[in-house]
Amino acid sequence: MKSVFSTRLRYGVSALVLAGLHTIPLHQTAQAQEAEEGMVFEEVVVTGSRIARKELTSVSPVSVMGSEEIKLSGNVNIERVLNELPQVMPALTSSSNNPGNGTATIDLRGLGSNRTLVLVNGRRHVPTTLDGIVDINQIPTSLVERVEVVTGGASAVYGSDAISGVVNFIYKDDFEGVELDASYDMTAKGDAEIFNTSVTLGSNFADDRGNAVLYVGYNKRNGLFAGERDFGEQALGDSAYCYTGTTPSVLEPCGSSRVPSTFADNLGVSFVNGEATPNIFTGNVPAWTDPDAPADPYPFGYNYMPVNYLQLPQERFSAAALGHYDINEHVTAYAEISFVQHNTPQQLAPTPAEIKNFHFNYADNPYLTDGSKALFATLDDGSGKDITAGDGTVFLSKVRRRLLENGPRLADSEFSSLRIVTGLKGDVDDNWNYDVSVNYGRVVNSNALFNDASSSRFINGLNAGVANDGSVRCLSQLDPDGNYDTSLDPSCVPVNIWGDDSMTEDMVAYTAQDSLARITYEQFIVEGIINGTIAELPAGDLGVAFGASYREENATGAQDWPSASGDLLGFNAQVGTDAGYHVSEVFGEVVIPILSDTAGAELLEASGALRYSDYSSVGSVWTYAGGLTWQPISDIRIRGQYQRAVRAPNINELFGGESQGFPSYRDPCNSANGLTPEQEAFCVAWGVPAGLIDTFSQGDSQTEVFFTSSPDLQEEVTDTFTLGAVIQPSAVEGLNVTIDYYNIKLSDAIGLFGGSAQGNINGCFASMDLNSQYCQNSILRNPLGDLEANRIGSANLATAKTEGIDFQIDYSFEVDGMGIGEEPATLGIMVRGNYLMTMKFQSEEGQDFLECAGIYACWNNPFALSGTSPEWKATTRFSYASGPFQFNIDWRYIGSMKSSDFSDDPTLQVGDDTGQVPENQEIGAWNYFDLSMSYQATDNVNIYGGVENIFDKKPPLIGELYGIQNNTDPSTYDTLGTRFYFGVTTRF
Repeated sequence: MKSVFSTRLRYGVSALVLAGLHTIPLHQTAQAQEAEEGMVFEEVVVTGSRIARKELTSVSPVSVMGSEEIKLSGNVNIERVLNELPQVMPALTSSSNNPGNGTATIDLRGLGSNRTLVLVNGRRHVPTTLDGIVDINQIPTSLVERVEVVTGGASAVYGSDAISGVVNFIYKDDFEGVELDASYDMTAKGDAEIFNTSVTLGSNFADDRGNAVLYVGYNKRNGLFAGERDFGEQALGDSAYCYTGTTPSVLEPCGSSRVPSTFADNLGVSFVNGEATPNIFTGNVPAWTDPDAPADPYPFGYNYMPVNYLQLPQERFSAAALGHYDINEHVTAYAEISFVQHNTPQQLAPTPAEIKNFHFNYADNPYLTDGSKALFATLDDGSGKDITAGDGTVFLSKVRRRLLENGPRLADSEFSSLRIVTGLKGDVDDNWNYDVSVNYGRVVNSNALFNDASSSRFINGLNAGVANDGSVRCLSQLDPDGNYDTSLDPSCVPVNIWGDDSMTEDMVAYTAQDSLARITYEQFIVEGIINGTIAELPAGDLGVAFGASYREENATGAQDWPSASGDLLGFNAQVGTDAGYHVSEVFGEVVIPILSDTAGAELLEASGALRYSDYSSVGSVWTYAGGLTWQPISDIRIRGQYQRAVRAPNINELFGGESQGFPSYRDPCNSANGLTPEQEAFCVAWGVPAGLIDTFSQGDSQTEVFFTSSPDLQEEVTDTFTLGAVIQPSAVEGLNVTIDYYNIKLSDAIGLFGGSAQGNINGCFASMDLNSQYCQNSILRNPLGDLEANRIGSANLATAKTEGIDFQIDYSFEVDGMGIGEEPATLGIMVRGNYLMTMKFQSEEGQDFLECAGIYACWNNPFALSGTSPEWKATTRFSYASGPFQFNIDWRYIGSMKSSDFSDDPTLQVGDDTGQVPENQEIGAWNYFDLSMSYQATDNVNIYGGVENIFDKKPPLIGELYGIQNNTDPSTYDTLGTRFYFGVTTRF
């Protein structure tokens, strides 16, 4: 398959050279407005349709964000601007350290970034990951003319992946001159700086028959650690699930159970300087049974928070070349080339080593005291997995230790993308237009991991003894008589983990393990489209568009042995693959005018779309859409549409193999949940020690999970209904109002059985049957009751339903006497908002739906990265413009939310026996205010700047829950505080 791609790439480049300098097709903004009498319209194509129309209308709800709005926001990473749109639920951002890899992704409607189709100039952009998700860091922000966002399924128009909607980035076209832009960004504390600069050059040539544009940009973003803000100094959590186990719950220090003191599960003790100490933190909290015991050095676990990034550092270089050339009056050749590379470091707390299921020689270990050896000897009885009684060796189910000596874990992700589009477009006559293109994309992701430790070498070094010459050696280096043999395992270094700060530099160097993995994703598309008028009906032109496309997606992965084998203690094993799929498609659209210029119907038209797709993976798929637009009077336009959309499984879901993860979980057997006698009995049968059932509590619990792909997956199906109105009252000049209702149902959604590890745990508890599939997926508990060894497969089981209302109000008017000098002043207000009526998820048929609307940290949401889903979300802009000056005040509103502990999932309920909601379990409405301004100093110089989060509003403290990082949701709330930015654009 790789040779096919390379051959087609050569053809694409050859076509590019033959065509010369070309351009991209121009798509106009989708705004409903009436033409003034006598105005001549150019036919344009609106995102959501491939039919050229004389009216700037769309049957689908479309939001538009222009380049000026993007620039005035001061955000050089465009995802920060898009995340403020009401349709968007934040996903991976510059604040996503864990999970995160430096990418920025868009998630429309909270259905997952892999269900949002990303286009550039109306064409697919190559995905960045095996999940088919596009990193919008690969899109040069300064080159974007505008962004169009379409709500709802659009597979009939664009193909697979357009489940929740489409985001279309339109680049600048027909640019002439030189434009230099530079901006600088920093917080009020003088940190988290961002520097951005770009150069754009454009010129016509060949007697204005062609235009060429060149772009180069550079961006550098400095990192900021969580510990550099007050709210990130200490890991927090819900007391009901942390170390005190108290209810009603409050936020309290809640660190990791992986502390610097080694803890052996079988014994239930920690070790300090080789001495077993039962009262040191045990990981099964509360652990303090003896009030007279010495003070616990880790009463709230290990505080991992301060060394995690709050803002990821990043360095990005981007370059692009666009052009078009009119070969003759009917043929225009065009091309687009872009290259983007960005590098993003990440940092996590030192490795939380967890060695499982190994035989340990305690009798000969020189690092243990006699008392500790005597304690180990109690396990040396030949029972269970202890092979021989009294042989000085015992089986340990789990040994934990935070490897502070290694330093923080580091990761370095580099993404390089190349995208080439070339084609021909034009018209056959006045009625018919065509566009034929070849689209090739390639993304290479290199992921390097540092400061981790090798599991195999760690175990090898743990088994240490004293040679006959008195030296401390690995047991693997001693012959049967106890003599040190230099030919046996010469690299091994004995490892002492039995106490704080006990590992020497030699021990660290021996166990240290770095790793490297690389994934290459390639996409190749050939597409041809024809649109025009096939008949002139009494009410107008009968417009059609039809075409065909062929697309290939391929991924190859290579990783070193530690990464592939999982011989890493602090990072997940990285999946490699060499697989792909292809699809052939034919499609068509029609717009049928029914009435025009009649009483009660200035316009009434129907539209439809149909697509047939033949996938190598899932076979034949049909998608379709039907819509109606009615304009009873000139002031009101009503639009409605139904769409059937699909998403074919991506490469990772089909061929990704088995991947490893360590998700956090909450144990429904927690005593704080107020268990019934029947539930207590089930939990004991499930593996919770009977003596602990009345006090059982887990803090910062993680479980090892293996996620598996399946080549037998089928396509997902979405049914979307939208109904809305565009109101432009002639009596109020300058007022535009849009309101759109949407209803999306996703069926046969691909996801993990049970939705997640937490879903399987909850399902097992709810079933009260150890033979249920849920319990089989999470069957193991260690002697202390910790859940481990989950193995979860993928299937077409899940269902999602979301319903809500989008609204936008624009009103602007001129006011005399308020302008600068002789210039009038224009005042304006713009409101974009969303009311989320419902957002439900069902892990499989027969299970209860989990309602996430108005919920933060929504456990078991199988789709969205962030579990934060406010019912109300809005942005309001107040603007003033006069002459060269523009001034804006933005108000960002995020509605109140309750914790998922008080959602409809009964296994997640927390509270006292009065049923009252603890105060910290609800976040009130959150408001941010921003200021931006622009001044056209001369014809060639524009100065802009602003202040974001003027009042330095701190984020709400949430604690470490699902979708939460750094004690809050950094994708939803501002974590940096007040931010200043300043920029200059020069054009000549």
